[in-house]
Amino acid sequence: MSTLEMLIAFGVFTLCLAAIILLAFGDEALIVDAEASGPALSLAQKMLEEERALARQDFRLANSTTTVVEAGPLVYNASVAVSQSDFFTKQATSTVTWESAGRPFSVELATILTDSRSLSDDTCSSIVTGDWTRPALTSVPFLDLIATSTGPYPISDVNAYRGKLYVSVARTPYKTDPTFFIFDIADPAHPVLLGTLDNAPANTGGLAAVRIVEDRAASVVYAFAASASSFASGQLQVFDVTGAARPRVLVTYKIPLTHVPSAGLGNALAYRDGYVYLGLTSTSGDEFDIINVQDPSAPVWVGGYASGGHDVNAIAISGHYAYVASPAAQEVTVLNIAVPASPQYVAGFNAPVGGGNGKSLYAIGTSLFLGKTAPNAGPEYYKLNIADPSAIQSANADPLTKETGSSINGLVTRDFLSFVLTNAAFTVVSATSTAQLSSVALPASGSAYEPSMDCEGNAFYAASNDAGNNGSLSVITTP
Repeated sequence: MSTLEMLIAFGVFTLCLAAIILLAFGDEALIVDAEASGPALSLAQKMLEEERALARQDFRLANSTTTVVEAGPLVYNASVAVSQSDFFTKQATSTVTWESAGRPFSVELATILTDSRSLSDDTCSSIVTGDWTRPALTSVPFLDLIATSTGPYPISDVNAYRGKLYVSVARTPYKTDPTFFIFDIADPAHPVLLGTLDNAPANTGGLAAVRIVEDRAASVVYAFAASASSFASGQLQVFDVTGAARPRVLVTYKIPLTHVPSAGLGNALAYRDGYVYLGLTSTSGDEFDIINVQDPSAPVWVGGYASGGHDVNAIAISGHYAYVASPAAQEVTVLNIAVPASPQYVAGFNAPVGGGNGKSLYAIGTSLFLGKTAPNAGPEYYKLNIADPSAIQSANADPLTKETGSSINGLVTRDFLSFVLTNAAFTVVSATSTAQLSSVALPASGSAYEPSMDCEGNAFYAASNDAGNNGSLSVITTP
């Protein structure tokens, strides 16, 4: 073999050896990367599963989160970003990032979350957007919205649902005046009247509360209303509001006299999975009543509970439990409603400071938010732990509270913020510390008819009434 051939052979050998060394080190890097990406992928999957579990428990609990996980020398930064594509659908995207040998890596997974209930009445987004330290309030007199100069029209309740706002009034000037109104809120700041309905042409009485429920499978929209018109006529009314321009009364339902023998007008209302939970004013019978409305045109009373002659001011449903607010010594009564025909008393909450008078409720996950009337010796805002409903008193010996100085007539909690409606203002507070972020005054107050509110998406709709019992409608949004 010549010297030249030997040099060529040696060169080839050197190149091969270098390639083998590089391949070996490359394989080692690949092995390290694979070992790091495995836990990252597992973490991303785990966080998505947690979001799915939260959505199954309560669709409103599925919200964005972040966390940091240390695994030996590696630090994983994990987050779930939750966005809402429509009122009943969210997308959760789980992202995990880390560094290895000075190089950035990431994995990303996504899933769709849906509100699986076929009938739903809540279109308020749990995802907080905008700057709620600077809410913007726009108001208009209700008489202007309905194009009349004759009042009074005290607003009793509002319910926003899929681009429409449904408004009930407590009474009217004349017997044949409408007591139920439907507005288009495609532009939230400029409601446009679509249709009206008189729930009780025989008198000037109206409605106390309303909830909108859609049978999405059948494309039919119903309004369930607590009637304050007449004990003789009935306490629950069902409207077909599918055609917003021509809403119609489907049925007026009177609770059997064997269960409510006297007085007892509709005062509060909640809906869940084919049942209306109706709260009445003081009666000698059952102030809390469960009505089967799986066929909305044919309600059937199935069970009730007597609250001792106290009005039912608000009802919140969570799991197999109903939370009832009343002016009793115990602000909240907890009822097991797993068997609708036989609601059972479980426990009650009596605030450690101040008197009774539970006024408003909002339940989400393992938390119950309570608003009380004022004046009293203690706070009006309470965040209560209801992980064990039977232990609501012992678990809340020192609850998170806030003094508002005014009755709390409405409460909504979205993720980390609580939105509080008092007699005079719309206030935003932290749901984890009760620190106040902002407050804007309502345009009218002084009426015996308390303010009410509801939320759709990121916008709030609040109703208030002046001393002459004429209502105003306010829209609260963020800049």
